[in-house]
Amino acid sequence: MNNIDAMTETQKLFCVYYIQSYNATQSYLRAYHCKRSTANVEGSRLLKLDKINKFISKWQIVKFKLNI
Repeated sequence: MNNIDAMTETQKLFCVYYIQSYNATQSYLRAYHCKRSTANVEGSRLLKLDKINKFISKWQIVKFKLNI
């Protein structure tokens, strides 16, 4: 199973929002609809996960190549 398959749909959504804004707290709020205090902690925690970092890195490369 690859890293993307191991991610939840909400984690993928967090990544998409993060690639757009580069703001973990805002991305977590948009993806998980939670309290800001939760998003402050959990957004940072998600960015430390290997599967999240790999997903973001891959999509940043695609975004750069497509110049979006």
